[in-house]
Amino acid sequence: MYQLSDTLTDWIVETIGEPVLTVELNNQGWSNLVLEINGRWIVRLPKRLTDSEGNSLTNRYLMEKQLLETLSLAIDKDTSSHLSAAILPNVHLAPRHVADCMLYRKLQGSPLDWQSEQLSTLNNHMCTSLAASIGALLAKLHATELAHPQLVAFPYGDEDFVGSVLPALRPLVDADSYKNAQTYFITMLETVATQAEFSSRLCHGDFGPANILLGRDYQLTGVLDFSDVCLGDPAMDFAPLWRRSPSEFMHDLFSAYRHTSGEDHWQSLQPQTLNHRIQFHALRKAAFVVWYGTRYGFEDGITGSLVFLEEYFKSP
Repeated sequence: MYQLSDTLTDWIVETIGEPVLTVELNNQGWSNLVLEINGRWIVRLPKRLTDSEGNSLTNRYLMEKQLLETLSLAIDKDTSSHLSAAILPNVHLAPRHVADCMLYRKLQGSPLDWQSEQLSTLNNHMCTSLAASIGALLAKLHATELAHPQLVAFPYGDEDFVGSVLPALRPLVDADSYKNAQTYFITMLETVATQAEFSSRLCHGDFGPANILLGRDYQLTGVLDFSDVCLGDPAMDFAPLWRRSPSEFMHDLFSAYRHTSGEDHWQSLQPQTLNHRIQFHALRKAAFVVWYGTRYGFEDGITGSLVFLEEYFKSP
């Protein structure tokens, strides 16, 4: 069992109102150490990551808490979307003299997995209902306004994509594929930059299936891990699902998003270019994963992203 400090244990006990009986460690996260307390509570502790140049990451727990509280209020005020703030973590932060620590009650459900037998046979009504919930949640998130000094466009320092991030691919793919990737990203970055002032919104930043929880009835029961939240093109939040979900599901998701956000917001996203930007963000995220993984020692976790990039950029 993972050993907590006495000071942190005392704070957890005081906060949850029960003794700490079991502590299960999940060390798979790239930014946070995740502990499950008594099978009912989640503790997140920041990993002290430093790259080869001595640069380290700073946790943004206070900003996450502020965002989750703001978004929860917005959801509770709108009864028309049939969402509940219970799908979001209700976060407690430990005092700084105790530890950098986030604590919340464990959200129930299993990650969205289209490869599972259950989801592959989901009937149309249930699929549409799930898409509606996710679309409505994203619309609420993208409409949220939050002022915080740590809310930036590139929380991991990856703003120089062509100069710093993309070169991480060079030793891992063949020369033609790398050249194709350079050409594509340079062109798309210029195109997306011209649209940024119209479409920049508060985004989750890692809205993939692993962070979307479903209950036994395949209803949305939880959305996790807002540690990558940023200001940017909302297309980035559609990208992980676009890459892995059936086209019919994405159609229903867009319809729900448009209905919840309203026509003015939808048109501000420049929907005529949305699909191209979604594809761009899916590829950019994959390249970011390779860069981050090699930068901070998570090379074992980049295989899927690398294969996705190689398939897309390989020469005919």
